[in-house]
Amino acid sequence: MDNSGRANPAEKSGYRDQVTCRSGSTGTFPPGRSDEAQSEPPPRPLTRPACLAGRMTSEGYQPQNGEWLNTLTENDHKGRRVGRDPMSIPPELLAAAGHGPRRTKSIIRALGDEPVDPSIMRHKHLRRHCLSCSETPGQVRCCAIIDCPLWPYRTGRNPHHPQRGCNPFSKLRDHPEWSRRT
Repeated sequence: MDNSGRANPAEKSGYRDQVTCRSGSTGTFPPGRSDEAQSEPPPRPLTRPACLAGRMTSEGYQPQNGEWLNTLTENDHKGRRVGRDPMSIPPELLAAAGHGPRRTKSIIRALGDEPVDPSIMRHKHLRRHCLSCSETPGQVRCCAIIDCPLWPYRTGRNPHHPQRGCNPFSKLRDHPEWSRRT
């Protein structure tokens, strides 16, 4: 309900948080799915890192960390399962889902026998492998294969970086010499 005493239509339908994706499509999180508050406890933390150890079942592919599927992905406006932006997911939640901080070499080793470009040296270079796996950059952005060790790095950014979300130029903007130059 809002301040006027009228019920919000979003509350009637059971959905409360509207989200706009980069592609311009909008969607909503069901109650308990927003980042601010969760009504249900999260699934149990994984003891091992994600490493493409899923299996085929009668219902289709079951990822190794399948109980985290609803937490790490969402449905788009067409009802397809798409991966959430890893930079919007708290690092603690990623680590509990099997995507803890890892060095680039360890991530590449976790791919197993899959051929990998030998020039991949840094986390931002991991996106190149994701682009070779999919047909378009849009498919990389929407990837829902959450048991792939590259999944949180598919955007070319490290979600575990300690200065994640910080603007390195914000301190320079307040500096007196910077303001004289403009």
